[in-house]
Amino acid sequence: MRIGLLTLVVLLSLPLAAQSVREVTTVEVVEVPVYVTDHGKPVPGLTRENFRLLVNGKPQSVDYFDIVDFAGLSADEVQNPKQRRLYFLLFDLTSEPFTILRACTAVDEFVQQAGPADMFAVATLDNNRLNVVVPFTRNRDPIRRGIRSLRTETRDPLRLTADSPTLTVMESPRWNLGDDELVRNSLTEMMDDLGAEPERRRVEHRIELLDRLARQLAPLEGHKHVVLFSTGFDAKVVLGGPSARQLVDVRQGPLRPITERLHPAPRGAPKTESRLLQILGEMNTRYAGASVFLDAIDIAGLRSTWGGGGKEALYMLARTGQVIANRNDLADAIGDLTDTQRIVYVLGFHARAARKTNSIRVQLANVPGSPRVSYRRSFSSVPSSGTSALFLADIVANDIPQNGLSVAAAIDTAKPRTATLSITIPGRELLAFGGNRVSAQALLYVFSAAGAVAFQGKDIEIDTKRAAGLEELDIGFRRTFELEPGTYVAKVLVRVIGTDVRGFARREFTVTN
Repeated sequence: MRIGLLTLVVLLSLPLAAQSVREVTTVEVVEVPVYVTDHGKPVPGLTRENFRLLVNGKPQSVDYFDIVDFAGLSADEVQNPKQRRLYFLLFDLTSEPFTILRACTAVDEFVQQAGPADMFAVATLDNNRLNVVVPFTRNRDPIRRGIRSLRTETRDPLRLTADSPTLTVMESPRWNLGDDELVRNSLTEMMDDLGAEPERRRVEHRIELLDRLARQLAPLEGHKHVVLFSTGFDAKVVLGGPSARQLVDVRQGPLRPITERLHPAPRGAPKTESRLLQILGEMNTRYAGASVFLDAIDIAGLRSTWGGGGKEALYMLARTGQVIANRNDLADAIGDLTDTQRIVYVLGFHARAARKTNSIRVQLANVPGSPRVSYRRSFSSVPSSGTSALFLADIVANDIPQNGLSVAAAIDTAKPRTATLSITIPGRELLAFGGNRVSAQALLYVFSAAGAVAFQGKDIEIDTKRAAGLEELDIGFRRTFELEPGTYVAKVLVRVIGTDVRGFARREFTVTN
């Protein structure tokens, strides 16, 4: 969930010289999703009285309380954007190829039996970039194709019409240095010394990519989870030396408790690890503020490596969620993870005198057993931007209405195997944004039952100094698509560059022979 912004925008149709007037009234409501589990199972039947909420260290009244059980949602509830689970399936390509293949097979098996409230996106992460293969959708076919390919080739900026080539796994080079143990140990020690700094930079960049992902997910509605499939990285790169074993016992929360348990760095040790700890903390704060749970599944399988291993690195990354490790059956591990998130308790309150960054703490009262509680630990009074590609793709793929801009669409199917899409936008509304130049972008998609099959774009540029009389006219353009006979849906998203103003339209049509 995110901060809900209830915005009322009134456009007054005035002459351009008088400019358009906008009245904006904003009411902020913060929703805190809470998961309560006991021995890996969700705890049902809790009430408002079982929760204590603190904001910035002070008791906060719970203004409303809701329970969502994803196993029992009705068909209407499933269509509510707030009643959906969004799983961003992120495959770490720096892991060994065979572990990635195992993870893909397990995820493919899981997606086939997932519930109707679950929506998935597929993406990959390496040392250079985070690439979205398929954005969030309920359609299982493109998700399964994305899992099997883990790459996309398309000019579509929202990745809705991505191609689906067969899976190609590149083998890592394996150098044969002989069997002499002394030679191997000497070379390993030398390469560790030479490679430590580049490895720190690679880890730092991957953390920054994860941080940007939280920003992309922030404006989306729903219960959001990033599931990282990875073998991790060498935790000593962050810690600067051997770590205390207690590190893996800290399952969730701010990064500060970790640093209190670490052995002090040796004299003369590089200071880079303090920078990595800092950006890890910033990333954890970003996920908490965006109400996104970052979970991790260790795809290395059963292992017991301590003292700077990849498993410890996953615990450092997944501070807002949980880690599933030491499991050879990855499909079963995914099922256990999602089962712990089957029931969510939503605590809502009105933010008053909110700071830029605000802490949240949830305590349980009169809950028997040994419950574990997971929840968003902060929120920001700064609204998230609605310009991310994931957010825009969510609008198009899931028909989310937009009321910032009027967009009219008409379809001409008079010619066989052809559909011409005509778009009109009131010039008055575009000119209302002022400035010397107004820039907008139109994204046009055609969907069949299997998903998006065609895309075209259109850039709109208006020189307001030369736009005399345009406020009384419509701005229009046409795009033609060649399609096989069948039933389709045309969807158009228009956004004004540099703003959060958007318009959306959809039209159903049939193409004949």
